[in-house]
Amino acid sequence: KYDSKVINDFPGNFYFVVDQSGSMSGTPMDIAKEALILFLKSLPENSKYNIIGFGSSYKYYHDKLQDYNEMNLNSSLEKISGISANLGGTNIDSPLSSIYYKKKDVNEKKEPTHNRLLTDGCVDNKEYVIDLISANSKNFILSSIGIGGGVDEDLNQNSNQYSKQANYYPNINTLCSNNS
Repeated sequence: KYDSKVINDFPGNFYFVVDQSGSMSGTPMDIAKEALILFLKSLPENSKYNIIGFGSSYKYYHDKLQDYNEMNLNSSLEKISGISANLGGTNIDSPLSSIYYKKKDVNEKKEPTHNRLLTDGCVDNKEYVIDLISANSKNFILSSIGIGGGVDEDLNQNSNQYSKQANYYPNINTLCSNNS
């Protein structure tokens, strides 16, 4: 059973920030894609979403937030099938900063903005990333989901701790695979 007080089924804007760095090759990337599909299929009605892949650089998979409907979902599922770990290093702060600055322009209704970070968290600037998440925690709900056997648990725990997601969700600090 799920505690209804921690389940958030209200519409919002969702950004799925997916690590496509080289360290995600193989099983971790497969797990991240499966998790992304599950998350997309589980969005609350009337939500909007986008997918951002990152490594040394980052890219949005859609030009703008997508309405959550069958046509857009099918388009996204097709894009997900082509995602691979081919974007180089792990620069998490650039895509997160992009979301934080973009929100000012696209969220007239003031819906909550949920960020789902799927990563192994192998970054050099971990403290900066945690500070960035903390500085924007009043306006964003972030859940960091660890993927793979080499997950930086400190990054995941601190990202979740400083995010206001703790007000809405149980602590999502999940290792999707301990053997990869």
